[in-house]
Amino acid sequence: MVEYREPTLDELLTEPMIRQVMASDGVDSAEIRALMSGMRSRQSWIKQPRLSLGDLMVAKH
Repeated sequence: MVEYREPTLDELLTEPMIRQVMASDGVDSAEIRALMSGMRSRQSWIKQPRLSLGDLMVAKH
């Protein structure tokens, strides 16, 4: 049985059709990588909870 997996960013950025669309839009792969890196940084910041559920329960009592 073949498992489906999401393509990596490198795989996507080397696809001929993706490269053609990027070229027609004037987008460079370095710009995409920088955008994704920035999103990853913001996402990791958002995922870090400031308070845990335990902290909230203690604060309530």
